[in-house]
Amino acid sequence: INNKSSIKTNFYQATAFAAIKSVNYISEGMEGGITHNISFLFRSMIGTIDYAFGLITSHFKDKERHMSEKDVWIDRDDALWLGCHSFQSVLRSTNKKKLLKLCFYFSNFSNQMKTKSSREHLTNIANDALKKFNLKLFEY
Repeated sequence: INNKSSIKTNFYQATAFAAIKSVNYISEGMEGGITHNISFLFRSMIGTIDYAFGLITSHFKDKERHMSEKDVWIDRDDALWLGCHSFQSVLRSTNKKKLLKLCFYFSNFSNQMKTKSSREHLTNIANDALKKFNLKLFEY
């Protein structure tokens, strides 16, 4: 029903929502705080993005049994890059210094990634998704 660009935009927004939920959990007083758990939090957030990608991909493959690798809705590294960008956007929007350290982890990770799509294309998808998903509407 949706074209690939819309699906990627929806994926970005879904990972942004997961990021909002994560921030709320951390802000509500996660035991040990962010300082002692930053590597764990980062790995968990990346795991969430990767799980979402795998789940959506398996759904498409179930629906389209004849689907080839080139028909996949998005490359895994592109999905991880978009997810990292959405988590960074949410973390930055909180204006909480303790969460900004996580931004560094995401920035470092995404800068080292080799994506199939151009960064410009992925950035355009991210910007479009953020226009439609106003982070200012959420309280952290």
